[in-house]
Amino acid sequence: MMIIGITTLVFGFFQMHRAISEPLEIEGNVKFKTADELEEERLAQMKEQDTDADGLNDYDELYLFRTSPFLADSDSDGLDDGTEVAQSSDPNCPQGKSCRMAGSTPADSGEVAGLPTTPPNISPDEETMLLAMEKVFGGLTEMTPESMNQRLQELTADELRQFMLDIGVPEDMLQQTDDATMRQLLAETLVDLNKENPVTPEEGGETSE
Repeated sequence: MMIIGITTLVFGFFQMHRAISEPLEIEGNVKFKTADELEEERLAQMKEQDTDADGLNDYDELYLFRTSPFLADSDSDGLDDGTEVAQSSDPNCPQGKSCRMAGSTPADSGEVAGLPTTPPNISPDEETMLLAMEKVFGGLTEMTPESMNQRLQELTADELRQFMLDIGVPEDMLQQTDDATMRQLLAETLVDLNKENPVTPEEGGETSE
């Protein structure tokens, strides 16, 4: 079983949020892009946008520097992430402090495969989404694509719509989207999460605590 990384989890559901909130292309029946096409578009868009206007694009923040793309100053030390990177300092560690654990590196200090119980540097939007996911799918440290998919099949129509509202999908958009479409978008999101978190042969077997 593979625990989902916090970054992958949040952005997977932000992608689903956009897919529902943006107008759907309808030509007879609703047409959906493949998981590969959605992932390619997501990564390309992240490389072009700087959500928190700190001088670093969202892709580099998530996959290179492990900083928050929603907070200009991820470590809240008064210097934005772009400035700290330009000065070759750690944008995840406040100035004057030593934050790195023994044996860690800048690349793995925020490793998405290691999921903390209370993730640091969370924006209000991220926190709202994570709380909604915990309410429906269980604790972050136990959340896997497999367990989420199983829970998805168990959700009633009302529970599904309430979850969508809780993660920020506008109600008027939900009224224009049927249950089957929402379930398909959720299922495609879980496919993307599985691709981001491949299971190795060792991980595929049962684990013991």
